[in-house]
Amino acid sequence: MEGVMQHCVNVEKEEGKFDKLYDLYDTLCITSQSVIVVNTRLKAEWLTQKMRSKAHIVSAIHGDMDQFNRDRIMREFHSGTCPVLITGTAMMASNNNAEQVSLAINYDLPTQPEQYRRIETFGRTGVAINFVTRDEKRVLHDIERVCNMDIRELPFSTS
Repeated sequence: MEGVMQHCVNVEKEEGKFDKLYDLYDTLCITSQSVIVVNTRLKAEWLTQKMRSKAHIVSAIHGDMDQFNRDRIMREFHSGTCPVLITGTAMMASNNNAEQVSLAINYDLPTQPEQYRRIETFGRTGVAINFVTRDEKRVLHDIERVCNMDIRELPFSTS
């Protein structure tokens, strides 16, 4: 994934990921379009509600939505009306025309290291940030090995 800077943020437990995400958006003042990738529809819906409760403009897209709503959400995302898209892995392939995205956050690491390439669909340059719990360290190392890359810790604290 040439052109995509790879970073990770260590999180003690799964429950701490949202606080790290919120701190990240607050600290970095992210204004460009970004994609947050999760592994389940339920987590996409939950995270969307949590982000909205903190006054972030976000939308979720997942495979259980009807085509009309998926198309509407993608139009809002592409137009910039909604700068943050929360999506599951299954939706990545079908919505791969979001080249204006410069930040992809893997809120959840993929279940298989080979699936890590899912973020390539969102443009050729940018930043990928991976949230990694202690229990997921092995998965991160497997991703680095399978994808032949070095994923370094984000160079500043978000806490």
